[in-house]
Amino acid sequence: MRIIVALISLGVAISLLGVLGFRFNLTESLPPGVYRVTAGSPTHGSIVQVCLPRRVAEFARARGYLGPGKCPARVRPLGKVVLAVGGDVVRIEPEGIRVNGEMIANSRTAVQDRHGRPVPHHPWGVYRLPSGELWLFSDHRSAYDSRYFGPVHEEHVVAVLEPWWVQR
Repeated sequence: MRIIVALISLGVAISLLGVLGFRFNLTESLPPGVYRVTAGSPTHGSIVQVCLPRRVAEFARARGYLGPGKCPARVRPLGKVVLAVGGDVVRIEPEGIRVNGEMIANSRTAVQDRHGRPVPHHPWGVYRLPSGELWLFSDHRSAYDSRYFGPVHEEHVVAVLEPWWVQR
């Protein structure tokens, strides 16, 4: 009986924190922990949650990259860091990503996912992001980010987050 009460209490506490603007991350894309929703627009280095465009979300769901959620295509939002914004120049090449000429550490595009399946990537090339576009990134080796699906328009951002309590 105590276990049931404890589990119900935990569920209520987690739900209440969600209503108060806190988000939990247990994925490898960001440090695990609790993040707080903040006001404002995403800029370089912002942590965001996005609902991916439907085509990208459906691919991610089919591959098991995203679990069930409330975004279109019934997947959960993706949490990433904003690496580049409108006006920035992104170069994606086999060696990695450059933003405004600077090579980003741990940005080499994977050929296969963790299950050995080929992963399509955004075409190699140089891209000047138009206003409102964001290039999302995680330095985790199995991250699914803009290297694979390209830039995302800021209209897909559902929250800008700041770390509240995270494990580093």
